[in-house]
Amino acid sequence: MFRAVKLAALATSLACLAACWAPQRPRPQPRPTTGAIAGLASDRASGDPIAKAEILIRSEATATQIMTASGDRGRYGVDHLPPGRYRVFAAFAGQPLDVVNVDVRAGEVTHVDLIFTLGSPARIRIDLGARAAP
Repeated sequence: MFRAVKLAALATSLACLAACWAPQRPRPQPRPTTGAIAGLASDRASGDPIAKAEILIRSEATATQIMTASGDRGRYGVDHLPPGRYRVFAAFAGQPLDVVNVDVRAGEVTHVDLIFTLGSPARIRIDLGARAAP
């Protein structure tokens, strides 16, 4: 009888181990509900990154605005943006830059590089809607 109990315990242990190591179905991941805008601020002539460019991102649908600035290496980014169309305003050394028709999709990062022409006060306007394929 003692041997039968030992065998039953061993069989139970082996069954538990097999269940733990058995392939399991992956759990479905929640679908992302927000996206992001990120890019590099740089000088057109030299290609050097521009730190501390002031950047404002505005939702075309809600007029919600988010302020940020480029970092020491010229990079910037804003995440947790609801999907939709945005406008990116930027300024550095007196030069304004305006990027329109920036589409943000859930689960994606929309790259918008900000290329300034240093020494020129002329406004630069870029329409990303024009780059969409017909």
